[in-house]
Parts: sequence; C-alpha cells; structure tokens
Amino acid sequence: MQVNSKKRKMKETTYLYSIFFGILLLSNCAIKEVKTPQTQLQIREFQTHNYEINNKTIVMKALLNVLQDMGFVIRNTNTELGLISASKEVDLENKLVKNWKKFWSGADGRWTKNLIIESTFNVSNFGNNIRVRASFQTKTLNNKGEVLKIEDIIDPVFYIDLFMKIDKSIFIEKQNI
Repeated sequence: MQVNSKKRKMKETTYLYSIFFGILLLSNCAIKEVKTPQTQLQIREFQTHNYEINNKTIVMKALLNVLQDMGFVIRNTNTELGLISASKEVDLENKLVKNWKKFWSGADGRWTKNLIIESTFNVSNFGNNIRVRASFQTKTLNNKGEVLKIEDIIDPVFYIDLFMKIDKSIFIEKQNI
C-alpha cells in the first residue's frame, strides 16, 4: 500500500512540476521586449552634434582625419556646402560557407560576401558654433554583387563614440599637431 502511495505522490509532484514549467515557458514567450521605432526627430537628435568653434574648415579637416583613421575612403567633399561622403568595405566571406554553397549549388551558389558602410556628413554654421550631422548606412552584398540587406545605423552609442573621436580630432587640429 505504501508503494502505491509513493507512486501517486511522484505522479502528483511530476504533474505539478510540469504545470509550473509550462506556465514559466509560456510566460517567457509572452514577455518579449518590443522596441518602439524611433522617430526621425529622435534619430536626428543623436546624429547631430554642435562644436564650440567657429571655423568650418578645421571641423571638416578633423572629420576627414577621423574617417580615414576609421578606414573609410573619402568619396566626395564640398566645403561650400559642408558635405563629406565616404565609404568602407568589409570582407564578410566565410570560407566554410563559401565551399559548402559551391559544393551544393555549383556556380549558382550565393553567400554573404561584403559589407559596405556608407557615411555622409553635413557641416554647417550654427550661430557661433559648427553643427555636424552624420549618417551611416550598411549594405550587405552576396558574392554576385546582389544587395541582401540595407540598414541605417541608428545606434546612439555609435554616434556618441564618433562625436568623441571628432572632438579629439578638432582639438588636435586647433593645436596644429
């Protein structure tokens, strides 16, 4: 009789644990963080920074130096408009994936090949300051040159880091170092 009682308690305990873990699993699935999209005004706010300097040329030279330090190739500059555009290519090709795709698909195989990061800067006078607005976009390409994905970089931390580098570069330009 004790054996049946123990078996029944084990079944009840197992049943209760199953219910508990089922509820826990369902609650984790239901509580997903939903990111609200940022408005254009919010994005523009962290993409823009004011510098307490009244010399557009120094700021543009500092920007060029930062971009080159980051591995970007300068594509276009226009000092009158305060425009700088630059790009950087990153090789994303994974040899294992490439060989696997070639094996299974032959010449028709496609895999992620490159990432192109494009940047534009708008430098303008703002009272006694210079205002800089930066924007970055990434394009992921496959081995055939087809665009797989295009995304704007909208990470505030990325832009904070960028503007800190520009701050340092402006300081160096001011010191003629």
